[in-house]
Amino acid sequence: FKLDALMRLEEVKSADAKTDLQAHLLGRFFKLHPDVLRLDDRLPNVVRAGKETFAELEREVGAVLSGAACLGKLLEQAQQDNVLVEVINAFQDRTAAEPAALQDSLAAARAAFARVSKLVAEEVTEEAPGNLFRFIAALVAKLTKERQRLERIAKEEEARAERARVKE
Repeated sequence: FKLDALMRLEEVKSADAKTDLQAHLLGRFFKLHPDVLRLDDRLPNVVRAGKETFAELEREVGAVLSGAACLGKLLEQAQQDNVLVEVINAFQDRTAAEPAALQDSLAAARAAFARVSKLVAEEVTEEAPGNLFRFIAALVAKLTKERQRLERIAKEEEARAERARVKE
């Protein structure tokens, strides 16, 4: 099944149409493991990640590589006794490995995302990984809303039980 099927669990209603499958499953899960539904705390950057695509990241890495190449050309054309040349040389010496490491990190992220996408039956598109993270952000928002509803219900039940104890 695809991940977006999780978002459609609320379409499956009980026989009396009072409860949907998602609310039922989350309610049972919440009773057993209340802290697990705190995904909003555990994934604080998921909304921001939903705005990223590999195409944008590749453009940014390309800009870094282009800038490094321009620095090399600038050094070749500059005068040797210029103080700026020494500063640029020192900068280039210290950062020479960074663009390659950045490219390697992007390739590793792309490969890891491809494995995750295959695992969750999602297609790798030009909008990847943004689409998946936007879905996860929507799912986290939905789970957070449901968790808050379940917490509110639990508090109301506790208050009712407390009032019943006080009356006795």
